[in-house]
Amino acid sequence: MEEFKVNEYITLKQDSYGTIIYVGGHYFVQCTLLILNFPGDKVRSFDNVNSIDDAVDKVGLGDLGNMEYYRREYISVEEEFWGYCSNMQVWCEYGYDTKLLHRNLAFPLLKKLTEIGDPIAKEVFAKEILERFQSGHESVVNFLMLEEFLQFVVKKPDWQRSILETIFNFDPDKILNESWKKLEDLWWWDIDTGRVKNILEDALKKNQKNKWIFYFLGLNQEIQFGLEKSREYYQRALDIDPHFVPSLIKLGKIYIITKNIALLKEISDKILSREIWYGWQIWIDDYECDWETGSYQKDYMYYYYFRGVYKYFQKDYKNALKDLLYAKSLGLENYYLFLLICEIHHQLGDYDSAMKQYEDFEYYIREGSFKFEGFFKELSEKFENFLKAKDLMSEEE
Repeated sequence: MEEFKVNEYITLKQDSYGTIIYVGGHYFVQCTLLILNFPGDKVRSFDNVNSIDDAVDKVGLGDLGNMEYYRREYISVEEEFWGYCSNMQVWCEYGYDTKLLHRNLAFPLLKKLTEIGDPIAKEVFAKEILERFQSGHESVVNFLMLEEFLQFVVKKPDWQRSILETIFNFDPDKILNESWKKLEDLWWWDIDTGRVKNILEDALKKNQKNKWIFYFLGLNQEIQFGLEKSREYYQRALDIDPHFVPSLIKLGKIYIITKNIALLKEISDKILSREIWYGWQIWIDDYECDWETGSYQKDYMYYYYFRGVYKYFQKDYKNALKDLLYAKSLGLENYYLFLLICEIHHQLGDYDSAMKQYEDFEYYIREGSFKFEGFFKELSEKFENFLKAKDLMSEEE
């Protein structure tokens, strides 16, 4: 087995299947495809190519889909190994410049080196993420969003502004729906909502037709003041694109807490439409889609959820419960759903089932970690009163 030590942290080994990278003495990854083998003194001389990612896109390899074919057709395992050694040596000599390796390798490798204490990696890791993100390369922007590398840079106020300005001044159609979803997840935990409103409003002045700016203005408002206060922004996004699923779901939730059952039914019917949900699985199913089997049944779970609430308002409790339990079986999990199932069991006189369901989210209510609005606030207070009465009866017995 050939072995090449790049530095004290990185070692490459060759076996019969190809090249393996070890970091800190431990297996890190099996290499897949040697993109370019370049001499160190020529590394800055490629015309109109700013990074290996550029080169990959220009030759049409995309995300390296035909790796085995390219490897075996053109170079031997030995040639591939020494090519990797050469590239890795250049990468280290240039201070872990992520433009010199494919993004799928460069950023995870740099992250791992940072975790094991490589001082150079620790110094450049966040800066490389910011710099490459600001470059605006479509594949890199989506990769860094999807693989959650932005969480390492958005907590710094100045960098947060730079990241968000890049995103909202970018062509929104070039950012994947899945990437936007990752940004929403980041928004709840790592974004200072009070600070970024001006960034969004500045971006809106440049592009009044970007539905995502309105959506994140709505999200900002929701986090600060509650879901109902965000209605105008979500509706503005929907005015731009009537099939915009993220806003449909948000408005559906707003119509529940405000008891607007007519509009709730309209929203549920739109979500049922194949034309609506096609391409939006990642949002409609809340990341629960079964990609392995290709099942799209789960894409309907918000439809069953909204329809179940509609039936509850119609006092069709048995069918409402059936729809809500089906939505839950498809993967939908939220505290509104649990609370409403409790209420329906209560209405049907099945107090044991109501109590069992209540246990699924009891912590959030008792600890005050979750705040209900409107209709759900009423339900929460009603159920709390039921529990107090039940406890009182138990004491008297």
